[in-house]
Amino acid sequence: MGLYAEKSLRGEWRHSSLDQRYGMIAYAVHADPLDHPLYVIAKCDRAHRAKGKYVLISQKRRIKQAHSLAEIILFLKSL
Repeated sequence: MGLYAEKSLRGEWRHSSLDQRYGMIAYAVHADPLDHPLYVIAKCDRAHRAKGKYVLISQKRRIKQAHSLAEIILFLKSL
């Protein structure tokens, strides 16, 4: 939430959403609620664990996989 607060204060992120589907849960951040998400952080179920439990997606492309949410957040901070 700290990263979201920082980006919101700068005006980069203005909306977020949460989605749950079979085998995953996803948190998305948007510049505008009507646009596609800028980034989606998805947590996958055990079947995907070998590839990394967490996935960062941007513009429908997988840009980072990690075994912890902390790794994904550090990567997002570096962007």
